[in-house]
Amino acid sequence: MAAYVVATRNPYVAVTAADGTASFTDVPAGARTVLLWHPQRGRVIKAVTIEAGKVATLTIDQTALQ
Repeated sequence: MAAYVVATRNPYVAVTAADGTASFTDVPAGARTVLLWHPQRGRVIKAVTIEAGKVATLTIDQTALQ
């Protein structure tokens, strides 16, 4: 059995659904950095710009994981 604890300084944390998607609401507009982490595959960091009143979509292919 394994357990993982992630401590963060912001409220924007998600666990992916069975299909690999995750979503965040009420993220302030501006440039943001997204960090995706997998316990066996590592992590990937991507930049995304959130525009006020719009939905932003970021796709990370699993092959991008280190």
